[in-house]
Amino acid sequence: LKCRHCKREFTKHSSTTSLRYHVTRVHSLRHDDYEAGSFNQTSKNAKSGPSILTLLKAEHVSPKLCLAKLVVLDRIPFRVLAQSTEIQKGWIARGLKIPATEKGMKEMVMSFGEEIRSEIKKELKLEKGIGRKFSLSLDEWTSCGNKRYLCLNVHTVNKVYGVGMIRINGSVKAAGIIQIILEKLEQFELDMKTDIVALVTDSAFVMRKIGRLLGIEHQLCYNNGIHLAVVDVIYCVSNCASVESFNSSDDENCEDDDFDEYLENAPDIKNEFDAEVGNVVKKVRKIVASFRRSPVKNDCLQKMCEDMLGKNLALIMDSRVRWNSMLTNMRRFLEMKDCVKSALKSLSDVDNFLYETELTLISDIVNALEPVAVCVNALGRKDCSLATAETVLEFLLRNLKEQRSDIAKKLFNAMKNRIEERRNASLCGLLCYLDNPSSYVSSSSSNCILTRPNKRDIKATAKDLFDRMFKIQVEETKDIDDSDSEKSDPDISKSIADQLDTLIRRRKYSKCDLMDSCHGKDIMKIIKNEMAVFEAVGQRPKTLQKLYDALITAPPTSCETGRSFSAAGLFVTKLRLSLKDETIDTLCLLLKPIPGRENERIAVFFLCLTSLEASYLRIVNTMASAAKARSKKLAINKGLLNRLLAELEELCVGSADIYEIEEQVSMTEEMYRASHVLKAELEMDLKGEERQSAIDDWARCHQRYRYGRS
Repeated sequence: LKCRHCKREFTKHSSTTSLRYHVTRVHSLRHDDYEAGSFNQTSKNAKSGPSILTLLKAEHVSPKLCLAKLVVLDRIPFRVLAQSTEIQKGWIARGLKIPATEKGMKEMVMSFGEEIRSEIKKELKLEKGIGRKFSLSLDEWTSCGNKRYLCLNVHTVNKVYGVGMIRINGSVKAAGIIQIILEKLEQFELDMKTDIVALVTDSAFVMRKIGRLLGIEHQLCYNNGIHLAVVDVIYCVSNCASVESFNSSDDENCEDDDFDEYLENAPDIKNEFDAEVGNVVKKVRKIVASFRRSPVKNDCLQKMCEDMLGKNLALIMDSRVRWNSMLTNMRRFLEMKDCVKSALKSLSDVDNFLYETELTLISDIVNALEPVAVCVNALGRKDCSLATAETVLEFLLRNLKEQRSDIAKKLFNAMKNRIEERRNASLCGLLCYLDNPSSYVSSSSSNCILTRPNKRDIKATAKDLFDRMFKIQVEETKDIDDSDSEKSDPDISKSIADQLDTLIRRRKYSKCDLMDSCHGKDIMKIIKNEMAVFEAVGQRPKTLQKLYDALITAPPTSCETGRSFSAAGLFVTKLRLSLKDETIDTLCLLLKPIPGRENERIAVFFLCLTSLEASYLRIVNTMASAAKARSKKLAINKGLLNRLLAELEELCVGSADIYEIEEQVSMTEEMYRASHVLKAELEMDLKGEERQSAIDDWARCHQRYRYGRS
């Protein structure tokens, strides 16, 4: 026998099994690729099901998973995938059935996006079924293709669901945007009045009007207000008079709620540094630019850094439209000021260095902006609630108040004004009280910087929220009781079955909270009683817990919509302006992190979920049966191997046959090592009886394997 690929010869004592193994393992060819001889797939020894090696090689990768990783995570366009023959050859080698055309790939990704939306719908329906409430974050974004999109996210207690990147065509007023929001919520079976607690947006005029018209709690983004406060102090805004007059216009009486007309009528605002700060910033930028543009000067600076700091550091150039980049620039400059001064002195250019008063001003700016940057990052965290935001803002204002520099004092006043403009005091006060009533009572004194409502206002806010979100159940119960009372007319005879149905309905709707069975003034009375119990015991009663679970869903910022826009910007580039709106929506949905598991992406998680959960039991059964069958073959092969080894000395078999025997042994060992690795992974994913059953099967298989080796 001779191999046609490598011309290797096999002795007459060898069988076709050795040749078949050689062709499969060495040349990566399958026996069903041949149409004649013993390589025919219709042979009696042909396997009907997948072997354990097939499962191990495939790594359970579905076609959708592979395509989603390339399109979403690696951001490879569909056209590149369709034109790349090497990528398609890789798919074929791995046994993945992925369309070779651009249209087919796009349809596969879009169909998977629909599957994910159905999964999100199920999750929201499940949480709604157990009585949980939700909040919304909303913002508008204009792509580099000059197209407007509306991003809508649904927030739960610890999760964020992206429900859509909606295209806005033409001129849309606030009422039109509200209609878009209601239609999107209807697709996910959510009601604005009973299921949504609050809406979080930026402070644009159209967003303010949307918050008024929706009839729910409206919270403006804190980070947006902090940014404007920094701009008020660090920068000098031109056309200040026109800006103030434009912002002070009566929102209620203004009929111009069109976002496009709002932008056209807005004054031209240009950010320029304050005169004192601007001179210092220009000097710092000039020094940084001189070292960054000249390799000779930079080498001199790096030598000074190694001598004084023991490491190499580079100066950072700031962005003219990002105040946080200016903070990074000045912080690094202060860290390297001695090195910079020595380098300029060695270059005979020390006259361009800053004076002590200017260095003091830079230090004051850094000290004032550092807590601002830290608090902005804290407010932008996904686990930050309005109660946490109150602590963060109090810390920020107190830190600025304790500083004695003029920059810090100006920043404190501007920051407090901007925060108070955006802060929903009643909503934040109620949530802070439900979070910790003892600390809320103490913070109502003069030590509290932000205004806090009194207990009477807190009770009124709690009653209003309950009437909007939970009273619908009370009204339904009352309607059913009225209908039952009408049916209980003595003139109308009722059958026993009708009486039983009435009792069942009453029992069904009587399973509600104590708050749900009260009407009118009784609701306020129970709120007062439960607040007294809460202050005495320290544990929230049932109805206050309901309100707390509803309010905790409201985020303090609209940063999540900004993350969605950043994700959209990865796909909508100057080279990919022809992407359809539905495709952008699907790609952004696939790129969002998994709710509660921020290090994983939906594209990977849901595909692994759909491809693995349904096949866990099949894989375990296949592995167990294959291991049992191969353990018997192992014992037989072990005996044959011993006999062959005994005959080697007598027959003087060549090295080729010995190599074949070693390959057979190594194949068996490799199979069991890989099986052991897969077994450990499966045990981590399986639970309960399935996991114990898999462990028992593996124990029996390994026992037989050890017995076979002995």
